[in-house]
Amino acid sequence: DTEDMVYYLDPGEYYLRSDGDSAMCGDFRIKLMFDEYVCDETDANDDYHGATALANGKTMSGVLTERDEYDYYSFALESESQPYLTIHSESDGQQIAVIYDGDMVEIQTIYDLKTYAANLELDAGTYSIAISGAKGAYTLRCAY
Repeated sequence: DTEDMVYYLDPGEYYLRSDGDSAMCGDFRIKLMFDEYVCDETDANDDYHGATALANGKTMSGVLTERDEYDYYSFALESESQPYLTIHSESDGQQIAVIYDGDMVEIQTIYDLKTYAANLELDAGTYSIAISGAKGAYTLRCAY
Protein backbone atom coordinates (compact mmCIF):
# COMPACT_ATOMS: atom_id res chain seq x y z
CA ASP A 1 0.00 0.00 0.00
CA THR A 2 1.08 3.57 -0.63
CA GLU A 3 0.24 6.25 1.87
CA ASP A 4 0.82 10.01 1.71
CA MET A 5 1.13 11.92 4.96
CA VAL A 6 1.71 15.62 5.57
CA TYR A 7 3.24 16.91 8.79
CA TYR A 8 3.89 20.54 9.72
CA LEU A 9 7.09 20.45 11.76
CA ASP A 10 9.12 23.05 13.61
CA PRO A 11 12.83 23.28 12.82
CA GLY A 12 14.80 20.51 14.50
CA GLU A 13 16.04 16.96 14.20
CA TYR A 14 13.50 14.17 13.72
CA TYR A 15 13.63 10.37 13.58
CA LEU A 16 11.40 8.08 11.59
CA ARG A 17 10.65 4.61 12.95
CA SER A 18 8.68 1.87 11.29
CA ASP A 19 6.50 -0.19 13.62
CA GLY A 20 5.50 -2.86 11.11
CA ASP A 21 3.06 -5.65 11.64
CA SER A 22 4.80 -8.88 12.79
CA ALA A 23 2.80 -10.86 10.22
CA MET A 24 4.28 -8.83 7.36
CA CYS A 25 7.76 -9.07 5.99
CA GLY A 26 9.62 -7.60 3.06
CA ASP A 27 11.12 -4.35 1.90
CA PHE A 28 9.60 -0.96 2.27
CA ARG A 29 10.46 2.43 0.82
CA ILE A 30 10.13 5.89 2.33
CA LYS A 31 10.24 9.10 0.34
CA LEU A 32 10.46 12.42 2.14
CA MET A 33 9.88 15.85 0.62
CA PHE A 34 10.40 19.11 2.48
CA ASP A 35 8.75 22.45 1.73
CA GLU A 36 9.32 25.55 3.82
CA TYR A 37 6.28 27.52 4.91
CA VAL A 38 5.86 31.26 5.42
CA CYS A 39 5.40 32.15 9.07
CA ASP A 40 5.40 35.56 10.82
CA GLU A 41 4.46 34.30 14.28
CA THR A 42 6.87 34.34 17.22
CA ASP A 43 8.06 31.21 19.04
CA ALA A 44 6.34 32.32 22.25
CA ASN A 45 2.84 32.65 20.76
CA ASP A 46 1.80 29.13 21.82
CA ASP A 47 0.56 30.82 25.01
CA TYR A 48 -1.46 34.03 25.33
CA HIS A 49 1.32 35.62 27.42
CA GLY A 50 3.56 35.54 24.32
CA ALA A 51 0.92 36.51 21.76
CA THR A 52 2.23 37.91 18.47
CA ALA A 53 1.16 41.54 18.04
CA LEU A 54 -1.11 42.20 15.05
CA ALA A 55 -0.13 45.45 13.37
CA ASN A 56 -3.02 47.49 12.00
CA GLY A 57 -3.86 46.27 8.50
CA LYS A 58 -0.85 43.94 8.14
CA THR A 59 -1.47 40.38 6.95
CA MET A 60 0.26 37.80 9.14
CA SER A 61 1.07 34.23 8.14
CA GLY A 62 1.05 31.43 10.69
CA VAL A 63 1.23 27.66 10.87
CA LEU A 64 -0.16 25.26 13.44
CA THR A 65 2.59 22.64 13.62
CA GLU A 66 2.44 19.17 15.12
CA ARG A 67 3.59 20.56 18.49
CA ASP A 68 1.19 23.55 18.49
CA GLU A 69 -2.15 23.37 20.21
CA TYR A 70 -2.74 27.13 19.89
CA ASP A 71 -1.25 30.20 18.20
CA TYR A 72 -2.11 33.50 19.91
CA TYR A 73 -2.24 37.01 18.44
CA SER A 74 -3.17 40.29 20.13
CA PHE A 75 -4.17 43.84 19.23
CA ALA A 76 -5.21 46.94 21.17
CA LEU A 77 -7.94 49.48 20.41
CA GLU A 78 -7.70 53.03 21.78
CA SER A 79 -11.42 53.68 21.38
CA GLU A 80 -14.64 51.88 20.52
CA SER A 81 -14.16 50.55 16.97
CA GLN A 82 -15.30 48.16 14.29
CA PRO A 83 -12.10 46.37 13.29
CA TYR A 84 -12.29 44.32 10.10
CA LEU A 85 -10.95 40.81 10.74
CA THR A 86 -10.08 38.36 7.96
CA ILE A 87 -8.77 34.84 8.51
CA HIS A 88 -8.02 32.33 5.77
CA SER A 89 -7.20 28.71 6.60
CA GLU A 90 -5.18 26.71 4.10
CA SER A 91 -5.64 23.48 6.07
CA ASP A 92 -7.73 20.61 4.76
CA GLY A 93 -9.14 20.17 8.28
CA GLN A 94 -11.09 22.59 10.46
CA GLN A 95 -9.20 25.40 12.15
CA ILE A 96 -10.98 27.47 14.80
CA ALA A 97 -10.45 31.03 16.03
CA VAL A 98 -11.54 32.31 19.44
CA ILE A 99 -11.57 36.05 20.22
CA TYR A 100 -10.93 37.04 23.85
CA ASP A 101 -11.10 40.36 25.68
CA GLY A 102 -8.28 41.68 27.90
CA ASP A 103 -9.40 39.44 30.80
CA MET A 104 -9.27 36.36 28.51
CA VAL A 105 -13.05 36.09 28.53
CA GLU A 106 -14.31 34.54 25.31
CA ILE A 107 -16.17 36.98 23.08
CA GLN A 108 -16.69 34.93 19.93
CA THR A 109 -15.78 31.54 18.43
CA ILE A 110 -15.37 31.22 14.66
CA TYR A 111 -15.59 27.66 13.31
CA ASP A 112 -15.12 28.14 9.56
CA LEU A 113 -11.84 29.87 8.75
CA LYS A 114 -11.70 28.97 5.07
CA THR A 115 -12.83 32.48 4.11
CA TYR A 116 -13.83 34.34 7.28
CA ALA A 117 -14.26 38.12 7.05
CA ALA A 118 -16.33 40.35 9.35
CA ASN A 119 -16.51 43.71 11.09
CA LEU A 120 -16.38 43.31 14.87
CA GLU A 121 -17.92 45.79 17.30
CA LEU A 122 -15.42 46.17 20.13
CA ASP A 123 -14.83 48.61 22.98
CA ALA A 124 -11.44 50.14 23.71
CA GLY A 125 -9.02 47.59 25.16
CA THR A 126 -6.71 44.72 24.41
CA TYR A 127 -7.91 41.63 22.55
CA SER A 128 -6.46 38.21 21.80
CA ILE A 129 -7.18 35.75 19.02
CA ALA A 130 -6.38 32.05 19.48
CA ILE A 131 -6.08 29.82 16.40
CA SER A 132 -6.43 26.05 17.03
CA GLY A 133 -7.60 22.84 15.41
CA ALA A 134 -6.21 21.20 12.30
CA LYS A 135 -2.51 21.47 11.55
CA GLY A 136 -1.54 23.69 8.66
CA ALA A 137 -1.07 27.22 7.38
CA TYR A 138 -3.36 30.23 7.75
CA THR A 139 -3.30 34.01 7.32
CA LEU A 140 -5.01 36.67 9.38
CA ARG A 141 -5.40 40.43 9.15
CA CYS A 142 -7.04 42.94 11.45
CA ALA A 143 -7.64 46.49 10.20
CA TYR A 144 -8.67 48.82 13.01
